[in-house]
Amino acid sequence: MRIGVFAAAARTPEIAADSRRYPGVWARSGNFVPKGVSGPRPTLLEVVTKYPNVKRAHIVPKTYLLNWAVDGKVGVEQVEDGQRAVRSVKKVATRRRFYRRTRRDGSHIDDVEWTLSEVENASAPLLRSFDERWPPPTADKLQLATLFALQHLRTPRWKNNYERRTQGFLEEYDRENPTTLSPEELEAHNSELTSSTHRLVMMISTGATTAGIFASMHWTLIEFQSPLIATSDHPVVLWPGWESRSPHASEVTQIGLLECIEIRIPLSPTRSLLMTWTDIPDDEHGRVRGTRDHASNLNAFTVASAERQWFYRPGTSPPRASGSLRPLSPELVPGYSALAAAQSDRRERVSAIANQKIGRDLSDQEVEIVTVTRGRAP
Repeated sequence: MRIGVFAAAARTPEIAADSRRYPGVWARSGNFVPKGVSGPRPTLLEVVTKYPNVKRAHIVPKTYLLNWAVDGKVGVEQVEDGQRAVRSVKKVATRRRFYRRTRRDGSHIDDVEWTLSEVENASAPLLRSFDERWPPPTADKLQLATLFALQHLRTPRWKNNYERRTQGFLEEYDRENPTTLSPEELEAHNSELTSSTHRLVMMISTGATTAGIFASMHWTLIEFQSPLIATSDHPVVLWPGWESRSPHASEVTQIGLLECIEIRIPLSPTRSLLMTWTDIPDDEHGRVRGTRDHASNLNAFTVASAERQWFYRPGTSPPRASGSLRPLSPELVPGYSALAAAQSDRRERVSAIANQKIGRDLSDQEVEIVTVTRGRAP
């Protein structure tokens, strides 16, 4: 087995020039979710003069939801009342001006929305063709990892958790650290940390390192013969630890990715991605056949993670399990176990890289991806 590191660089986001960073504050807050960067193909922000005015922002990309669509429409179930309908992908998984930020001069800008759309556009061909080229080449894997990382962090749940934890940190910090600032100056200082710009800067920066982590994990494609798989408005499912769990939503800012035994992402009604820390080479054991029980387990957590809506292929009824459920990776990934994950060379190398990125400035656009191949270590 040979473990290598692939390095790449990405463009510096324009948003970096319009905001102040407080990496020390972020690191002290304990609000760290491993961060990673987009690679040679993903693009974050380029300098443009105008951005589109987006009123209904998608918290899940339309291009992703199209994998469940028939004639551009998906089946939707509302979490609140269980009502089902078939609706256009243009009208589901949206929030009003969700990625708009306010600049220091009080003006509004949709550059983050534009950034997300650029990543989505670059990823769209891969979402249509991934099954034909599995396992994906490194560049394709990084592009998809960037899309998945930003999906993990662009959600209302991450926003709410981030704001709550940041406010809690500021209150504790101010209590324990007397300051000579006037109340007005202190409020102005803290307001920058709780601003939409600072939050979105952290989302992009954290998403960068998260992409590197996702791309460094081993990817297993679970294949189903019929359309059994659902997705939701929070489709990335983390499995912290190794114990059995009942289906429920995870607090995304409280779970370290390195502590997850597996990470799940539905890709289509017949395919789901399972990411693990196995030291199996990246191009081996990349496909497994899934059963209806596997689909029921996957769907249980995907649906439980939904905030307002979950989605399915029209005309189907995805199965859902209940009760205490086990992670799928020990059954589907050869030789994988809690001990194997804890002793994983892949995980150890990724951890070392991620820890070096704590407090990174947004201008640091280098990404390091751990790869595992067959052969002797150099």
